[in-house]
Amino acid sequence: MGDITNTTPDASGNVVRTICEVHREVYRELYNCFHNNGGVMTEDSFEFLKTHMEEAFEYAKKMNNKLRQYKYNYDVGWWETHRLDGGEIDELVKIQSVIKKDKS
Repeated sequence: MGDITNTTPDASGNVVRTICEVHREVYRELYNCFHNNGGVMTEDSFEFLKTHMEEAFEYAKKMNNKLRQYKYNYDVGWWETHRLDGGEIDELVKIQSVIKKDKS
């Protein structure tokens, strides 16, 4: 994975972190633990991951709130409507069958 970091400052000059940045940092730390450290997680790594996962969780809650603000209760009733038909999975199967027919 490339060394992607967010270094773009906002209007006040602070570097703005995104949920993607936090996930990249978590991924790098986990990769380091399991590929470069023999699968051993140190106390420092655990604390790093704990604080970053809490930060990512906060970002996710903010994103959920913002999406709900843009489209009020966009998912209310979705499960009740689609729980028996499989939702998008059925559409994917139909698309795959059409692709197979076109290749024949």
